[in-house]
Amino acid sequence: ESKVRFLMAIFIPLVTKFDDKGLNNARNALSKFGSFAADVAKVAAAAISAVGVASVREASQFESSIAKVEGLVGVTGEELDKLAGAARRLGVETGKGALEAGEGLFVIASSGLRGAAAIEALEFSLKAATAGLGETEDIARAVSGAVNAYGADIIGAADATDVIVATARAGNFETSAFAASIGRVLPFAKQAGSSLEDMGGAVALLTRTNGDAAQSVTQM
Repeated sequence: ESKVRFLMAIFIPLVTKFDDKGLNNARNALSKFGSFAADVAKVAAAAISAVGVASVREASQFESSIAKVEGLVGVTGEELDKLAGAARRLGVETGKGALEAGEGLFVIASSGLRGAAAIEALEFSLKAATAGLGETEDIARAVSGAVNAYGADIIGAADATDVIVATARAGNFETSAFAASIGRVLPFAKQAGSSLEDMGGAVALLTRTNGDAAQSVTQM
């Protein structure tokens, strides 16, 4: 770091004073401290190489997630291209990355959601994960489960995410545990005429006593 700062002090006159004297002084300084420049160049090259390797690895893992959507879920062709494109875009926009978006997409597609409904579920799952509500996959599982249980005409991904976020804030539990267990009670809640808000509120109240989302869902 100190070498970089020293080189900056050398280069600043070079780029801010374009006369012969300034250029000659910069050349002389650089010739004296050429080894410093070489060291910095080596560090920069190594950093660039590491970033490149990480990018290639993430791209490969993302493609593996999309391959699972195609091979295990059965989404193909133009529909798959649209979902993959949306996952890449949303991963970047939310800062979660393409890989996490791809894994979330696999969960959502596996639940049966397609097209705009799947993209919406992925978008709000990523945003909730970015806000610290848990892992994207767990949130996506809960969101898509709620939409499937109640029907997209009753509750969409945005509203389902709002309820899940509100439940997490009101309760005392790990979001991942709640998201992993909520699917067990959703079909029964729907049949009993209980809304997602009612179910979430009850679970949140129970967890304030026992701190266990899975147990609370079972009690529900």
